[in-house]
Amino acid sequence: MTPAAAPPWDDDPVPLDIVVGGGEGTPEVRVAGELDLHGSDALVARVRALARPGGSLRLDLAGITFIDSTGANALLRIDRDARHAGAAEVRFVVVRGGPVARLLELARDLARRAGATTVVADLPGLDLAARAAPDRDGCVPLPDRRR
Repeated sequence: MTPAAAPPWDDDPVPLDIVVGGGEGTPEVRVAGELDLHGSDALVARVRALARPGGSLRLDLAGITFIDSTGANALLRIDRDARHAGAAEVRFVVVRGGPVARLLELARDLARRAGATTVVADLPGLDLAARAAPDRDGCVPLPDRRR
């Protein structure tokens, strides 16, 4: 018997980094890399475990360098699952003009042209972060959102 060939995505060249921080009631998940077929399920599973009744959840997606339809679907699943678990607030922080914002804007525009009234870009917790000027390395800091 010949072993099956490994799927072409087994060696993902740009892995998805998921870092969990924040407090018990308001976890913050910072995500960097490519949000696509390779990492979407892992992100959904990781975030699903953090949702608590009455709690808040914040996803910082400023480090996302690429997102496809699988990644967009993961964001919808995260929002739906967290709210189903009773989370009071789910916030998605994205860079205005960045890959996540561009995909969500495109999805919104296409869906509205087709007559849809609720689309992916209408996630209640979407926050297009106002960004400061890049530093000498080209990095742009996220504003401090702690209360």
